[in-house]
Amino acid sequence: MGTLHYVLLLTRLTAGVVLLVSPAFLVVIGTWPVVAITTLIAGRLVTYGGEDGSDQMLTIMSVAFAVVLPLGLSDERIAKAGLYFVGAQACLAYSAAGVAKLISHDWRSGVAIRGILSTRTYGLRRAAMIVQKHPVLAWCLATSTILLESMFLFAPMLPSTALVVLLVVAAAFHASTAVAMGLNGFFWAFVATYPAIIFLNESVRGWLL
Repeated sequence: MGTLHYVLLLTRLTAGVVLLVSPAFLVVIGTWPVVAITTLIAGRLVTYGGEDGSDQMLTIMSVAFAVVLPLGLSDERIAKAGLYFVGAQACLAYSAAGVAKLISHDWRSGVAIRGILSTRTYGLRRAAMIVQKHPVLAWCLATSTILLESMFLFAPMLPSTALVVLLVVAAAFHASTAVAMGLNGFFWAFVATYPAIIFLNESVRGWLL
C-alpha cells in the first residue's frame, strides 16, 4: 500500500475516533461523517483489489451514518429511519446470501465449501484436507451456513431470545471465518449492524402486537 492509502486510512480513523468520543457535538462537527465516507470511498479507488460483501456493507453503513448522524440529533425520526435502514440492509444481505447459496448446487452439495477452503486466498490447508476427506462434513458446514444466513429473513419478527441466539451464532460464525479464512472484515462490518437489527426487531414486533 502506498503513502496515500495510509493517509486516507489515518484520516478515516481520526474521523471515527472523533465521532466516537464526541457524540454530543455532531451538529457542530457535522463534517466528520462526511470525512469518514469520503476517505472510505477514496480508499476504494486507490486499492486495486476486488471488493467483497463486507466492503459493500461498510460503504452502505458509512453513507447512512454520514447522512443520519448530523441530522438525527435534532430529529428523532431521522435517527430511527437510519437504524431501520441499516438493520433492514443487514437482514437483506444475510438472507440474500443464504438464498443464493440455497439455489446453488455446489453449495447444497458441499462442493463450494471444499473449493473455497482449497484456494490460496481464503483456504486453510488442514481444513481443506479434512473436508476433502470427509464430504459429509463439508455438506454439514454448507447446510449450516445456508440455514444461518437464510434465518435472517425472519430476524425482524423473531422473539427477542431467538434473535439473540441467532446473532450470537452469527457472530461466532464470523469470528471462526476470520480466524480460519482471514475474513476479518466481515466480522466488524456485520456485527456492527446488530444493534440496528435488534432495534428493527423491537419496532416490528411492537407494530405486530
